[in-house]
Amino acid sequence: MVDKNKNKRGPKIKEQPKARLPKQGVDIENYKQLPVCWQIGNIDWASPWGKETILGKVKFNFSNSLFEKIASCEDKNIDCEALNKALEELEGKTFNNAHDFIKSLNKKFSGPIPSSILHELFYELSHKYFFDTLYPLIQDRENATWHEIDTATRSNGKSNSHNILVTDLCKEARDRLDELKYEISELYSLRLGGTLRIFGIRIYNYAEFNLQMQQNSD
Repeated sequence: MVDKNKNKRGPKIKEQPKARLPKQGVDIENYKQLPVCWQIGNIDWASPWGKETILGKVKFNFSNSLFEKIASCEDKNIDCEALNKALEELEGKTFNNAHDFIKSLNKKFSGPIPSSILHELFYELSHKYFFDTLYPLIQDRENATWHEIDTATRSNGKSNSHNILVTDLCKEARDRLDELKYEISELYSLRLGGTLRIFGIRIYNYAEFNLQMQQNSD
């Protein structure tokens, strides 16, 4: 997501999006001493980075919404009955990652799968992985202050979490921000562990982590 060929520069906020600000009486100069406050309800699942986060183990559950999506498919080239049977055989099984799940599905169902149904599959797998694996990692940081998060470092001395200028992002990420109509100059990158990061907008002690997630960053 980040263009590593660009030089790092100090962050500047061009325009602040709407967000919850500290209560009156709070010294905003010392906001980093406050406990973190964030929103994670609008993760951008439609972006490549949202889908790429489901690299961990996933368990497939054949949901009613997915069943209804297949049942409503009007493409006569799709064997909906065979697709349903294949998915039922994978029900309740755990896979090393979403890509392994798709490989297993292709072995049981050789016909074409509409993009709308594939999107629904990845959407459900993403949600499950997020709430089973990522959400607990985010919760673990809710007792920390932003100062503690900002100053945490890895063994090599690099910071775990920091601001990233939008101009330092790859073109695909910048285009996605334009599609989402975010007029901002920087994102905050929060490291959850290993190479897993979640990106969002931080204003004082409040952050909206509703953009992209990424698991192949260093």
